[in-house]
Amino acid sequence: MHRRDFMKLAAAAGLTVMPPRQAARAGGEMAPGPYWMTINLRGGWDTTLFCDPRGADHAVEGAPLDQNDEPIGVNRAFTSDQILTRPAHVTCTDDPDDNCEQGLLRLGPDRGPDGALLYGHGLYGQPNVLDALADPGFTIINGIDAGLTSHAQGERQAMSGALDRGAPTLGSLIARHQLDGGAEMPIPLLSFGGYDSTGELVAPTRLTRFEVLDKITKPNLSLDDAAGPRFHETHSKNAIDEMVARRMQRQRDRATTLPRHARALAQLHDVRLRRHQLRRFAETFEHAVFDAPTRDFIQRQIYVSLLSFREGLAASAGLTINGWDTHHDNDRDQSRLLRQLFGALIFLRHQAARMGVLDRLNVVVLSEFGRTPTYNRFNGKDHHSVSSWMTMLWGSGLEDGIRVVGGTDADMLARPMTEGAEFATLAPGVKLSPAIVHNELRHVAGLAGEPVLTGFELPVPRVRIWG
Repeated sequence: MHRRDFMKLAAAAGLTVMPPRQAARAGGEMAPGPYWMTINLRGGWDTTLFCDPRGADHAVEGAPLDQNDEPIGVNRAFTSDQILTRPAHVTCTDDPDDNCEQGLLRLGPDRGPDGALLYGHGLYGQPNVLDALADPGFTIINGIDAGLTSHAQGERQAMSGALDRGAPTLGSLIARHQLDGGAEMPIPLLSFGGYDSTGELVAPTRLTRFEVLDKITKPNLSLDDAAGPRFHETHSKNAIDEMVARRMQRQRDRATTLPRHARALAQLHDVRLRRHQLRRFAETFEHAVFDAPTRDFIQRQIYVSLLSFREGLAASAGLTINGWDTHHDNDRDQSRLLRQLFGALIFLRHQAARMGVLDRLNVVVLSEFGRTPTYNRFNGKDHHSVSSWMTMLWGSGLEDGIRVVGGTDADMLARPMTEGAEFATLAPGVKLSPAIVHNELRHVAGLAGEPVLTGFELPVPRVRIWG
């Protein structure tokens, strides 16, 4: 019987099922991690502009013809001779024409035809995104075939590895596993939108409007104005908190023969004690960083997530960047979104190091599918089942420079992995899929064989993506 079915039957019978309580972690102590962050590029991104680049002179078989009866290329942002190279560790596919012996990652140019910065070079005066991430490193995974082009199903599969309705996201599995291991976190799973089902394993804390942060970070303000009146003076508020804590302890210490009463008091006591973590979050919240003029929505998501990790509030966070469904003006909008993504990744790397969580942080950048290798009549691109993901598994120590795994053929279709290549598959000829990548991420997170996966297993072969 699946865990969720058992929970439903128990509820119907009037039973309250609670996991065994674990020893509480010392107040204010940071959970051991690694902390996990997923960045969901909602809508389907164009991988030919960065992860798996193709030039304007590269056309797939059957591509429409232009006015000169020439096949229209995969993208119009740059030509093949403009694609730069950079040293990288490349895992071969089984195509003999896949020049993997070069050990190079192909990249697009600094600027597009309109002069716009396409790849984050000099973005906000900061370094190239590749320079910023090469140490501690990241992995690009190409040729991930979702096998579908439906947004709802694709996003569910990208976030969970499964197509089942209500399938838990990777972040919810990790949060539940850390809770079962004894971590005490008031908001173990942060969600900033998109698919965030948990399979009833853990309650997500949804934060889609940042206005609520003022209530958390400035709880003593009677008005939104930072210079406005307070409910209590600081010394009065501290005295009230101390009295409440003493009263809660007295109530809990009283002998009681009612298990339900004792359990309710214990839970209320724990909630009140965890307020110190939220207070610490409020006290260390840097409004100058969060409210900076250049700070956009994804960077604010990153800041809140990193601070929640550092202060022991959360184990995982699901972030989103919307707008990738570019059926119109693909190159213009995808380039703008890539600039936003790269600026966010540079900000993430800098802030994680500054907050002291870089070596305990794992990041997965994913999208439900890719874009077609041809344009429609609106200069947009439609849905394509093959996509690319990126990982920064710094907390697990699995990144080393720039790595590329997997690939696509001349028609932008997924190629099977080859036997014997570095980090290659244990099942020769298998193509990468969201389920396969999720299965490997679950192993990296230490979930394999753990009770948390009961009922949520992924029946796919192992592929050593990270060794």
